[in-house]
Amino acid sequence: MSVRSQKDEADRIMFKFINLLVRFLLELVMIFALGYWGFHIGHGVVVKIIAGIGFPLVSAVIWGRFIAPKAPIKLPEIGVIALESILFLSAFIGLYTTGLKAFAIVFILIAIANLSVITKYRLSSEKTSYKRKCKK
Repeated sequence: MSVRSQKDEADRIMFKFINLLVRFLLELVMIFALGYWGFHIGHGVVVKIIAGIGFPLVSAVIWGRFIAPKAPIKLPEIGVIALESILFLSAFIGLYTTGLKAFAIVFILIAIANLSVITKYRLSSEKTSYKRKCKK
């Protein structure tokens, strides 16, 4: 392996690591945003508490069951992308409607960029694994 290809491989690994780190931070912000939104909607303390705890809890369960890398229920790639998009869009709406408009816009732009990169990586790795299976 040449020095150039080793550097390219190291750069690829670092790029993947950074994107996964950004993805994790987006997930945390999403959970926070949904909880924040829940505590700021509705009338009455009970509704606010139920929504403030329920929104992030439901999103975490959906993420863990269907989206996480070791999710027990494997969806087709389009299903995973759709669920991720719905959850991130919900967090955006929550932030935007509670008055955190600039934060909401920055969040959704980073989420879209990250989702695009990770989806491209997933699809390219699926294509590579498919080629390996065909060679056997």
